[in-house]
Amino acid sequence: MPQRQVSSVSPFLRAPRLALDSRTLNRVKPRRRARNNRARAAIGLAVALAVAVALAGLPLFVFPSTDEPSEVDAIVVLGPPRDARIHAAQQLAAEGYSDTIVIAVDDYGIDAAINIDACAPDAAPNQAGLVTRCLIPEPFTTAGEALMVERLAAAEGWESVMIVTNVTHISRARMIFTDCLGGGVLAIDDGAGIEDSNWAWMYAYQSAAFVKALVAPTC
Repeated sequence: MPQRQVSSVSPFLRAPRLALDSRTLNRVKPRRRARNNRARAAIGLAVALAVAVALAGLPLFVFPSTDEPSEVDAIVVLGPPRDARIHAAQQLAAEGYSDTIVIAVDDYGIDAAINIDACAPDAAPNQAGLVTRCLIPEPFTTAGEALMVERLAAAEGWESVMIVTNVTHISRARMIFTDCLGGGVLAIDDGAGIEDSNWAWMYAYQSAAFVKALVAPTC
């Protein structure tokens, strides 16, 4: 019967290795805790920053300051020229605030003049003497619209305009138009509101666009 070999290494010689492993683990654990703490701190900072930005945007994009309608040289419908926005402008004209409506349109797609009833050559005016002009700003952005109206104001001798747009766009549009026209700008909510599913996207988009307008002014 073969004899079982017995290890010649004393168990007392293996003990130091176990002690060394234990010391190594004790050094690794604090490092992991430190990394975890830094990750938690970064996440907490990101959440706090997001909350701060959201709260700061409330008076700009959710509850912006709007103007009372007043008589102006022109009512300007900012793009996209949706029906609610155009109807709001037509209602303001019908109430006697202006006899000129300018609708900002795109040169193609659903926002092109050919797809907008109010821009049709045979469109019946809502009131006698009302002039509706559908014009393409370059580019089709708020900045492009402001530059277009600035040129119109200089050519027509306008001193005041009333811009009609969505609630999330009012603050930024007023700022850009005021910079370009030097004053005489009223901003009106089109009353269409925002679908619940679109609020997060619109909030983020308008926040980024507002910062861009501050950093790189149009005029």
